[in-house]
Order: sequence, then C-alpha cells, then structure tokens
Amino acid sequence: MKLRKITYFVNLLFAFSFLIIASCGKKEPDRSQNYTPKGVAVSYNKGTPIIEWQTDQPSFGSVLYGTSPGSYNHFSYEAEKLTTNHSLQVIDADSGITYYFVARSITDDGIIEISSEGEFRPQAHPPNNLFEWTMLDISQGYTIGDCHYIQTPNGYRLFIDSGYEEKINTIYSFCNSLGVNHFNLALLTHFHADHYGGFLGGLFDNYDFDSLKIPITHESEYDWAYSDVINSAQNNNIGISYVNEGDTLNWDPSLSVIALHAGSMNDGNENNSSIVLKITYGDIDFILTGDAEIPSETMILDDFPSYQLDCEVLKVGHHGKSDATSDEWLDVITPKAALIPVDQQSSWGGNSLPSQSEIDKLKGRNIDIFRSDKNNPNDDQYHHGNITVFSDGVSYEIVFN
Repeated sequence: MKLRKITYFVNLLFAFSFLIIASCGKKEPDRSQNYTPKGVAVSYNKGTPIIEWQTDQPSFGSVLYGTSPGSYNHFSYEAEKLTTNHSLQVIDADSGITYYFVARSITDDGIIEISSEGEFRPQAHPPNNLFEWTMLDISQGYTIGDCHYIQTPNGYRLFIDSGYEEKINTIYSFCNSLGVNHFNLALLTHFHADHYGGFLGGLFDNYDFDSLKIPITHESEYDWAYSDVINSAQNNNIGISYVNEGDTLNWDPSLSVIALHAGSMNDGNENNSSIVLKITYGDIDFILTGDAEIPSETMILDDFPSYQLDCEVLKVGHHGKSDATSDEWLDVITPKAALIPVDQQSSWGGNSLPSQSEIDKLKGRNIDIFRSDKNNPNDDQYHHGNITVFSDGVSYEIVFN
C-alpha cells in the first residue's frame, strides 16, 4: 500500500510529543540513530488488518488510528518489548469502514518518530476472545471517583468500584448500552463514598450480582460504611467474601488475577486498605490500584519480586494525587499507558488533580496518559468520555470516546 505524505505531519508530531525530564542516571537520547518507521505495510488475516513496519534500531511500537484523517481515537500497542521488526494486529476496528493510521516508535530513552499516514479497511469483525476494561467517566465537575467495568474473554462480568451515588445515572446508561442486567461480581477496593456510592445508590437494588468482594477487615474510621455496604449486599442476596494480599481471584481460566494488596496496612488510612489487582491475559498485564498511596506501593514492592510487578497498563493511584505513584513504583512496574479517573475541576485540599508532579513523572517516562477529562493522550483539550482497554493477549488497544 502506498503511504501518503500529509500536510499535518508536523502538527501530529507535536501533538504526540512527550516531555522528556532529565534525571540522574537517565540515558540521553541518541538522535544519531534513525527510529522512523519504514516499510509500513498492511496485510489481512481472514479480513483482520495486520500492520507491519521496521526501524533501524530497537523501539517500542504502536499504531494510532481513527475514521478521519489525522484524528485518532484508537491506540494499539505491541506487548512491551524493544524490537526492529514490528507487527500489530488491529483488534477493535469495524468491518467495511476505512480507517486512517500512523505507526509510531518510541525508544527507551525518549525519542518518538511517526510514519506518514496510511489506510486500512477491515473485512472481519473484531475477535470475540477479548479482555475488555472500561474506565467510566464519572469524575466530572468537583466530583471524583472510580468505576470500572471488566468483561473477560469467557464472558465473566464485574464492576470494580462504583463512584459517588450522584453519578448513578451515568452507570445506568452504561449498563443499558451493554444490554446486561446480571453481573458476576462487584469488587469494592475500599470504603470511601466515591468508590462504593453507586453500589448503595442503585446498582445492588436494580441489577443482579452474584457476589461482592471487599478488603479483609482492617483498622479504619469507616466502620459505618463497612456495615452499610454489607447490609445492602445481604438485603439483595449477594454473597460476600473477603480479599487478602496474595489471593488469586478465579474470574476466568484464561486470566491470572492476583491481589497485590488488600486491607494490609492497618494504619488508619482507608486508602491504604485498597485492593490492588494485577490482571494478566497472555503477554499483557494490567494493574488497578484503587486509591492505594505510596506506603501501599512500598509494601507491594517489598512483598513481591519485581518480575511479578511489570505491567503494560496502570490505573494510576488516588486519581493522580501526589501521595501515590512513586518513582520507585514506576521504575519497577514500567507501564506504557496510564489511566486516570479525574476532572480538571477536581481538587483535594485546594490542589487540582491530577498533581502536576505526577503528570511530569509519567510523561518523563514516555507513558501515554489517558484521562477521563482529556481522552487524547497528552492533549491540552478537555473532552470527557469513557476509556476502554481491549486485549487479545498479544497486543492491547486503548479507545476513547
């Protein structure tokens, strides 16, 4: 396929440039090498597009695509590795629609290169063996919160947290779009209202849940919330079980799900009781942190070997506040994409969220940042929407709307 040069190439490079932050011991970019994607080509496997390209030196590969030239809302990534020969199967493109794409290479020392634009047109529907994780856009105005929906490759459905009660209509709309009224699991990371409110505000009353998982009993000033959540679950015939650090959660035989942390600190800080999950599907790993702060991250780093903690996608802790997501944490888990449920107007103690120091940490490591109020990574434009992560176990794709 012949690739077309496009007039907005310079603007595209600017839009997806990352802030490179100098740090002690960090390797300076070697710009004498050529990392520009070359030989970009599209082939089809039973109607599914496969995009291939090469770089002269090893780099991380990804493809950005959308239905309009120069406008991309799908970010498709290879499993985290440095290579010179790149091949990526598109996993969330509808058949019969023309898409426009660019290939992108990122080096481990901060060089980003983007190809000229090409086209593909799938002739097959997306595969049905996908892991799907949606971070709902419920952090709007001065309200923050977490609400995540997961559907596993074999159809196990669950909610992790549920936002404030006042955002329940947003969750209802999402459930209606799924056409689903039965869920296998509700998992509550910790007992703050911006995480459990939706469960008490209507989800437990209006939808069927088989079970509820909560952190193991721990020291907290939120005992009344603990009782309210348990009573609501019991009144709706929802089974209750507890999560300990190190527990394996059996959602789907194709996944590995382990609790890296749960109610373990007993320091009186409810955030540090958060259930932190690592989910693995094939070659792709995800970490969801609840509101776990730096003491929880440190405990996880002490309790698990580093090779068990790497991930491709991270849900940033505590809405991007500076009391979470330490340098030490990021250095070990090495994500390539980060999700933050937040709004530009959100604040905590008079400080806006996410903290600029946290944004700088992520950008300094060339991590794509997907926020519920700024969908397009590292963009300055505010545009609310859900963020959905898809994976086939080989690659992963992040879509915003």
